[in-house]
Amino acid sequence: MSAGERSFFKKGDLIVYAVVLALIAVFTLIAFLYPKNEGNTFSVYYKEEKIFTASLSKDADYLFYVTKNGGTVVAFSDNYPDAEYNLLRVRNGTVCVYESSCPDGTCIYMGAKTWGEILCLPHDLRIVVEGEGLETDV
Repeated sequence: MSAGERSFFKKGDLIVYAVVLALIAVFTLIAFLYPKNEGNTFSVYYKEEKIFTASLSKDADYLFYVTKNGGTVVAFSDNYPDAEYNLLRVRNGTVCVYESSCPDGTCIYMGAKTWGEILCLPHDLRIVVEGEGLETDV
């Protein structure tokens, strides 16, 4: 065989790699799309310290803002403080960040959750849905 006729992969190698990649894709989709257990409460962590817990069964709005002294929890009001804030909305067993003063708004785009976490990195907030059968890394 000359140098020009050598191939790095053989036909059998390519089939094995294609099957492995297909399996990885299938298992990844199953992990993200498989229905998870729904939580019944959520907790808010500020700098990894739990500062608040509430039920997902009661529709409510919660305003969290960061003062110079640390995190503060305030029941919903129409007066936003002159501080960095996150407005959490609980509706129909889900929790979401409805409004936030953070510069990128990623926490808002994470959507309503019945399981998992919502992160607001600029404000050091983490919202964790908790309940029986749900595992967290807390």
